[in-house]
Amino acid sequence: MELLLEKAEVLWLAKPSKKQVVTPRAPQATQLTVLPPYAEKQDEGAPLPCNISISAEELTTKNKVSLLDQYVTFKLLEGEELVATHARKLRDCIPVLTEGSIHWTQPVLHKDVLWDVGIHVYVKTNRRPRALVSHALALKNGASSVARQLALHKNKAVIGLLPAVAGCVVGIIGTSPVWLPLTLLVGVMGFPVWIVVGVAMALVTLFSTISAVVTVKLARSERVKGACQHFLTSQQGQLLLFEGMPGEESLSTSALSARAKEFVLENPSRKLVASLAIDFLGNATFVVPGLGEMADVLWAPVSAKMVDTLYKESSPHAKYVAFLEELLPFTDIIPTATLAWMKENLSSGELDKLFALTKFHKQA
Repeated sequence: MELLLEKAEVLWLAKPSKKQVVTPRAPQATQLTVLPPYAEKQDEGAPLPCNISISAEELTTKNKVSLLDQYVTFKLLEGEELVATHARKLRDCIPVLTEGSIHWTQPVLHKDVLWDVGIHVYVKTNRRPRALVSHALALKNGASSVARQLALHKNKAVIGLLPAVAGCVVGIIGTSPVWLPLTLLVGVMGFPVWIVVGVAMALVTLFSTISAVVTVKLARSERVKGACQHFLTSQQGQLLLFEGMPGEESLSTSALSARAKEFVLENPSRKLVASLAIDFLGNATFVVPGLGEMADVLWAPVSAKMVDTLYKESSPHAKYVAFLEELLPFTDIIPTATLAWMKENLSSGELDKLFALTKFHKQA
């Protein structure tokens, strides 16, 4: 595998003392050189862009002295003068997918002035993503491109939508003599039923939205991000993402399933991530009333099987709860998998404190 460090952006932010009246001029040190792990210490380093060769076996080795656990040194120069250095493991320089960036900020004392230097290095690899991953990346890039174009041409987009919006408004107004009396008749005659259904659906949508927001916030936490990052950079994650990895010859469905199961079960944080994902997917179908419940019929056995795989020892009956929770209407908001994780990883004292804290907030 080739790791290409393409270019760097350097931003100098002054931290002047109170005695300084005039803001100091930013240094011209924007040249960055790279010293790979296998280079000699006396080497000056290579300017960007530069390549670092990494064998595929290094990506899956667990050896503490492997190439990935050695340090890459970045040198910031102003002309030929060394201004600052920064070192990080080669493993931390490799993007999860084919492209990414490295970013860090460090204090630098330059000519008696303290600066915060922000450095952004863009990196790319020549690994070949699997077809599904490539398709997902293409969709993501396409969506980002469309969003950028819409942001740049807001007025044109609004003007382009005006004919369609005007046509809809004219159509609704023009056909109102037909559908408006019928709608009023059905609404008045079935008001007791509609009010109950409307309130129920409003509550369901509200609870579903709150649950989705909480799940998204948990998914964006550093602990969950770290677990996902660790999985994607592990041997199992690399086998899922890229072609031509070591061990791909034994990449059968059953073998990959066994590896993923072993990886998730050995760490409580990973089990929590899996539980949140199961509950989020089950709850996401609730956003679309009617169709969501039909999708639950297909999702219920899958959810039950996943919960059983995760918690068959600590909560052997959780799979039945998960199955019924997905199958029955208006019960998707129950986070069965997350509750099973809490039962397995939190002691009774911790659970009592959690419930007491919840009651206190409700009373307040």
